[in-house]
Amino acid sequence: MKRWRGWLGAALLASLVGCQQAAEQPPAQEITLHLAQREATPTLQEMQDREGRSWWVEKQAQLCCQDFRSAELMLDENNAPMVVVHLGDDASTRLATLTRENIGQVMAILVDGELLIAATVMSEISGGQLALRGFSSVEEAQRLIGR
Repeated sequence: MKRWRGWLGAALLASLVGCQQAAEQPPAQEITLHLAQREATPTLQEMQDREGRSWWVEKQAQLCCQDFRSAELMLDENNAPMVVVHLGDDASTRLATLTRENIGQVMAILVDGELLIAATVMSEISGGQLALRGFSSVEEAQRLIGR
């Protein structure tokens, strides 16, 4: 598996303590995680993914800028680019609880307010990492981590 390392920018890490110097650069893009569903409700915002499918996404993010410590670009077993995001300790605990309580439900990853990924939670996500897939190119994934 090929790896590139990069740090998410300062706005993405605004309130983290102990970040390395590389995190002091301006962010490339902002990542947020939201609860979502497949059916419309008046309180949710309709968004479309890259394939044109509609998803209804909560406006309030469950994880946001302050929760991400670092990210690395990797190629998966099919040589498709993915970004592995590493969470802080508090965010890791919140993500584990959130995913445990929402198995079978949809979560959406937004990048700069645009839907990147909507996926059904299959199990609790523990260990403090999220693998983001769905990039059209390595260059697009590199922009996310600011390289």
